[in-house]
Amino acid sequence: MLTCLADYRQLCEKGQALHCDIGLDSLGYCDKAGQIIGILCEFDSAPSVRGRASPTYGAIDLLVPNPPRHLYRHDLESLFYVLASIATGFHEGKHIRSAPLWKWHILDMETLLEEKTAFLSQSVLTTTAHFAALDLWILDLGAMIGHGVIARKDHAILVKKSMGRVVQVFDEETLGGHVTFDTFAACIGLMYRTLT
Repeated sequence: MLTCLADYRQLCEKGQALHCDIGLDSLGYCDKAGQIIGILCEFDSAPSVRGRASPTYGAIDLLVPNPPRHLYRHDLESLFYVLASIATGFHEGKHIRSAPLWKWHILDMETLLEEKTAFLSQSVLTTTAHFAALDLWILDLGAMIGHGVIARKDHAILVKKSMGRVVQVFDEETLGGHVTFDTFAACIGLMYRTLT
């Protein structure tokens, strides 16, 4: 996961590229000299090549009929959903079909949007025993995204109440500074220098 995040950051910042369709099949790993290295793959099947991204792990902003332009924070949100799905749906390499997030695969877009919005506001998530160590990561990452969504709603209310006064523009690229590579890394205990 850590190497995936670092590599993706490099791709976005230096290569000016987005993945746009991160899902379970997009993540892999290899053993490099005795060290497990995470791999983010499937760039050849990104939506620019084959159309709209799959909704199961897609960011909530993109689960609408006319979604906004894809941003790197949408991919970070997708990475969070993949991590949560793995931690709640797999145990010792076996998939648990009754896992709480598995139903996302069969929901229509409107219901999926409702489910994910509710998921971001919950404070408890049960991971499998195999991934219990990821509990805090998942809770912190969900809170990070949820705080960004709340900040955007609060900003919209402020704009409505401003009565014509100038209000600072909300930063959609990072959900008001809440969803960035640095905030994501901080949630999983990394320092900035580790990812640069």
